[in-house]
Formats: sequence, structure tokens, C-alpha cells
Amino acid sequence: VRPSRKGNARVLRVVAATYGVFSKGLTRTLLIFFDLAWRLRIRFPYLYLIASMMFNVRLQVHIEIH
Repeated sequence: VRPSRKGNARVLRVVAATYGVFSKGLTRTLLIFFDLAWRLRIRFPYLYLIASMMFNVRLQVHIEIH
């Protein structure tokens, strides 16, 4: 059974509207992340280095072999 063209047009409108909402939210999120990355472009390597050293020290496990 083939769906009618009227039904297809309605489905396409719903899909387009849903994509528009999703796209708008995704665009806003990406812009926020790019803005944050631009602001942290100097500080981030230092923060990453300090955090990785802290977690490295905290996650070390003593293994004793008998």
C-alpha cells in the first residue's frame, strides 16, 4: 500500500519542523562550546596538565607480588 502524497507532505513538514528545532539547539550548543574553547585557549593546557597530574597521583594502585 502506497501512502498518499498528502500524507507524505505532512510527514515532511513534521520532520522539517523537528529538524529545525534540533538544529537550532545544536547550533546554540556548538556556539557555546566554541566560545568557551576560545576563552580557555590559553588556560586549558595548564588546567589539563594539573588535573591529569592530580588524577594520576590519586589513581595509582600499589600492587604487591609475593
